[in-house]
Amino acid sequence: MNKPSLSICIPSSGNDTRSIKRQLSLINLLLSHANGNGTQEVEAIITFNCRPNCQLQKIAEAFTGLVHFNNKDLGFDANVLKCINLARGEYIHLLSDNDYLCAEHFAKIINITSTIRKTKGQIENHPL
Repeated sequence: MNKPSLSICIPSSGNDTRSIKRQLSLINLLLSHANGNGTQEVEAIITFNCRPNCQLQKIAEAFTGLVHFNNKDLGFDANVLKCINLARGEYIHLLSDNDYLCAEHFAKIINITSTIRKTKGQIENHPL
């Protein structure tokens, strides 16, 4: 499988399930649009800094990205690092679990990372 150009990383405390559900629903739509041609340009990862409960498990099952539950509370910093370490993309976009990612912002990020990826490939394949 090819390496995605972008990883959306969402470290979460798991406390605000309403915000998490709203955000992950939007990211599901954005992922299906960005990866619609059969490639995986974008991946999304959420790390919950808690064990799963019924509500979080339901939310996680509906998410098309990677979901990871920590066995214990790692603290904010370690949870962020865990999320980043799970990412496979060349670039990372870090979000909080209560940030709202609008479609226009997302489209710009995808366009920028795709352009950089294409340009970088041309430069590497055509030395000066």
